[in-house]
Amino acid sequence: MKKIIIALGLVIGVSTSIISQNIYLKKTELDKVLCKNWDVDHAIMSGLTIKKLAVNADFEIEFNLDGTFEIYKETGEVREGLWLFNSKKHYVVLVENDEPIGIVKSCRKGILDIQFSSEKDDSAIANLEVFLKPL
Repeated sequence: MKKIIIALGLVIGVSTSIISQNIYLKKTELDKVLCKNWDVDHAIMSGLTIKKLAVNADFEIEFNLDGTFEIYKETGEVREGLWLFNSKKHYVVLVENDEPIGIVKSCRKGILDIQFSSEKDDSAIANLEVFLKPL
């Protein structure tokens, strides 16, 4: 029952995030803007702006042209996944171990906005909106 409630919450959360997407780029344009290394500039959690993330939450992310990404955490942990672009609905979803972990809300030359949402209780970046800048 708990898993059903968590899954339902995740679906609702991701669906709500998808509604506010604004990636109106062609795939080739998105590749040029997205596929690089990004570093956290700041984050928002529960309406509060966080200028510096705690060590267990701070990370860099690299998006690759083959549709993969790597998250390099300050703790030395590396997480890998896939990014999937839906050009009809104008959003990018991040998937790790067959589970959606976040949505790219916007992607421009100077800023990347990712809303992380995960049912993993141990994930330090779950339910965190992160704004990243290119390295």
